[in-house]
Amino acid sequence: MMIAAFFAGFFLFYQDNRSSNFILLVGAVMFVQRFFLYNRAELMLSRLTHDTATGGSSTRREARSEVASLKSQTRTVGLSDMAAA
Repeated sequence: MMIAAFFAGFFLFYQDNRSSNFILLVGAVMFVQRFFLYNRAELMLSRLTHDTATGGSSTRREARSEVASLKSQTRTVGLSDMAAA
């Protein structure tokens, strides 16, 4: 969906269509949101992997609640991941 929005926005920009700016903006917002979503999922999987490797038994709900308490750190990791990309 994100890639389709980018290509549609560039195509409409090439055709001098007024809606190209909106579609490009939607694609950019989706691009930024993807980094934060993927980083949150990676942190949850890391927490579950850590619990499994150390012999613990954690659920997805517990991992989600622990990651939710780290909102500012998750955003920082997402921004640094975006800067590195």
